[in-house]
Amino acid sequence: MVAELERRWSGLDLGIIRELWDESDPEPIYIAEELRHPVVGWAAFDEYWIRLAGRLRGAGYRTSELRTRAIGTDLALACLVIDWQLLPVEAETPNRGQSRATAVLRRTPGGWRFIHWMEAPLHVAGEAWV
Repeated sequence: MVAELERRWSGLDLGIIRELWDESDPEPIYIAEELRHPVVGWAAFDEYWIRLAGRLRGAGYRTSELRTRAIGTDLALACLVIDWQLLPVEAETPNRGQSRATAVLRRTPGGWRFIHWMEAPLHVAGEAWV
């Protein structure tokens, strides 16, 4: 699932990100790092991804440090790091950064699908914690 997410981001296939989510869930939640409020429900979800797809002309998306664990018979938790670069339509050079993400996935007849996603900026690389 995460590898497919990487492919869709890097190919700017953002309009079909929804296919990676459990569409039987009545209220998916996507907490984007750059937004003040969570994206909740299918109408807001579709609006977010369609608008984002129209704002970008390039993207790179690579994940690492993937950790997963079952939290029920049909639920799993994933934690990962994202190295991203996004080239907005109005920019000459891409924005780059790292984020940490957590996701909750549900096992469906079609395979594992996201039901919850949260991103946070990763700023502690190289810092020592005592």
